[in-house]
Amino acid sequence: MKKVTHYFVYVGHATQTKNRLQEDFNKYLKSLEGDLIDSKNINKLKKQIIDKSIELNKVYSRCTPLQISFSDLYTKNGFMISGFHFLTFQILTAHYDSN
Repeated sequence: MKKVTHYFVYVGHATQTKNRLQEDFNKYLKSLEGDLIDSKNINKLKKQIIDKSIELNKVYSRCTPLQISFSDLYTKNGFMISGFHFLTFQILTAHYDSN
């Protein structure tokens, strides 16, 4: 089994959002697509995403607030976002091979 050295942000299928809060959070998540994160910084990335949802909840206080968390993928090769069902957003394990 290879050691996880990085994580890769994958953004997949999206559906229509229902309000500005969801639209702006959707744009934010899409801006992270393709990012490669050192494994030491994975919790920092998760916190940044949750903090962004809290920030946008305040801006769009009339909308139903987002409640964002993360859960393990069933394949155990990364994480998926929970609480936002308008976009496939996954943080997948990656391995650096210097050979």
